[in-house]
Amino acid sequence: MRILKKSVSLLLVIAMLCSCFMFLGINASALSPLPHLLQADEPWGSYLVGGATIARTGCGILSLVNCVGYLTGKRMDVVECAEWAYSVKGFNNYSNSLGTYRLVLYPKVQAKYGAEYGFTVDCNTGDSGWWVSDASSKVLKNHLANGGVAIGMIPGHFIAMVDYDATTNKFHVLDSAPAAYRGTSSNRGDVWLSESHFTESAGYSYQLQWFCLLSATGTPADEQDNEKEYLEQAIANAETARYDNYSESALNSLRSAYNSALTVLNSSSSTSENYKSAREALESAINFTPSISVGKTYTATATNRGDDYDDDGKKLTDGKKGSNAPDTSAYAGWKNQTEIVIDLGKAKASNYYNVYLAGGDWGIEIPKDGEFNVAVSSSNDGTNFTSVASSSTLVKSKLNGLWEILKVTAVSQNSVNARYIKFTITCTAKNNFIWLDEVEVCSGDLLLGGGAYINKMNKKVTSGDCVVFTPDFGTISTTTANHTYTKNILVKWSNEKDAYVVQTISDGVANLPAELTLASDELLISAHDWETGVSENHVEGSAVNAGYIASAKVGDIVYLNGVDADNNKLSVASYLKLEASQSDTNLGDIDGNGAINSMDYVMLRRMFFGIYEIANEAVGDIDGNGAINSMDYVMLRRVFFGIYSISVDSF
Repeated sequence: MRILKKSVSLLLVIAMLCSCFMFLGINASALSPLPHLLQADEPWGSYLVGGATIARTGCGILSLVNCVGYLTGKRMDVVECAEWAYSVKGFNNYSNSLGTYRLVLYPKVQAKYGAEYGFTVDCNTGDSGWWVSDASSKVLKNHLANGGVAIGMIPGHFIAMVDYDATTNKFHVLDSAPAAYRGTSSNRGDVWLSESHFTESAGYSYQLQWFCLLSATGTPADEQDNEKEYLEQAIANAETARYDNYSESALNSLRSAYNSALTVLNSSSSTSENYKSAREALESAINFTPSISVGKTYTATATNRGDDYDDDGKKLTDGKKGSNAPDTSAYAGWKNQTEIVIDLGKAKASNYYNVYLAGGDWGIEIPKDGEFNVAVSSSNDGTNFTSVASSSTLVKSKLNGLWEILKVTAVSQNSVNARYIKFTITCTAKNNFIWLDEVEVCSGDLLLGGGAYINKMNKKVTSGDCVVFTPDFGTISTTTANHTYTKNILVKWSNEKDAYVVQTISDGVANLPAELTLASDELLISAHDWETGVSENHVEGSAVNAGYIASAKVGDIVYLNGVDADNNKLSVASYLKLEASQSDTNLGDIDGNGAINSMDYVMLRRMFFGIYEIANEAVGDIDGNGAINSMDYVMLRRVFFGIYSISVDSF
């Protein structure tokens, strides 16, 4: 009794974390326009996403795929959908939990897939969806009877609801993990169930608790004019970007694309094609990656442990880094030493190499500098390797419970053109555990780092924020600013330094007045840690961020990037860096502004080519060999990006 699906309102329902198993082959259903899919079907059933297989936790994903297939006759790619859901923290990636988190995932589905597959999503005028009541049940029945579909949640599981027959008071259900106790074991889970089956009286395991609605647009995706909405979503995504995921040039490109997108969005003369072009340019900038090794094959020489943390030849180049929970099978573990050889498929240029690791729990020690060494070598035949870089400097990026997530970056002095890249990784920390998330071959400028992200200006601090308060905020108090539990620095503009200088450091409000009014040349910067000891809804990177602000010293210079304090505006991916107050002749400070910045290495390069002169050339002699050469330029760039330290003594 299926009516042609025209009006569309997505039943996006996912809400609980679900673990559902069933192993059956794919057969065409007699009732549905497309064969409905099971989460245990291959090739996706055994596919690992964020520490669990789709067969185990994929009911929320498959319910979405089955709803869209029934509604539009178009088949979504299960693995691609699961990977995207993971990337937005809606699947196997929310607060260290497995399964689908409906309130995160489903409100984002229309912007991602609506135009491509021809549907809209209705989450009840917001993001919360419908909780089942007498009134909402009428909405659901009417929606299904008139050609819509819905994703429904019962305890521990999601189902696709694709039709309703008023004469029999039955719902057409597609269950991606058929089970006898749910009444869905027949016909591969393609069944009709009475309304009484879903009521409280039928038992808690069957009770329908929540749903959201999907509707077909009735218009092919390429004829839809939803581009303005999609551009708005891309702009919102850009506003959550973090600076340390970008190189300096990539960040400039992101900001340029973002500003252009805002101009297009706010122009009354913009067309659908204008929206689309701006969105595509912005999405390209957002998705920047320097990695050339994602998805590439590799081999590891060390013997596997014989447990869930064995290497599978895939997990270390899957592109997921730093967000996987270290206590899941997304990590590979060895002891003492391992060699990992990545095959890039053909000779490619590369110049820096990242290793992502974790420690802090299960007896896996957090290595100290010098206890975890990464040596990188290259080859074009896979047999004869030449050393290109090494490093034992660890950079902390975030916390995950007791775990610390760290990164080691080894930088080559010259560009390397090779097919095979070998990582020789040695750990001498207590217990000698090597606990790896990703190894990465990169090409291009180094990623930014060694600072603190800024995500708000003149707004009350909430979980994990780093907020800049300007004089225009007015009176700063614990009520208006909520800075009681933040790390705070009060900074003042210095004409001599052409930058802000730290005046006061305060853990919470200990060293600040109860009510603070900023002078015209002052700012208050407040960073909140919502990661240390936080098990739910933690903000990744906020612990390191707050720690960086807390490390400031009175007199330190504060360089703001992407922050227009005079006009109270933030660019996307804004950040700050601290510099110890130094004399004007400090090593590497070519432009004499008291800090190492991008202008210094631009000017140093000009010195090397003989097109710029300064009185004291020793300032540019970074490697100390008595002459200005290409190595000085390379080393100064590393200093600016926070992956190399030089002496700060004056000449």
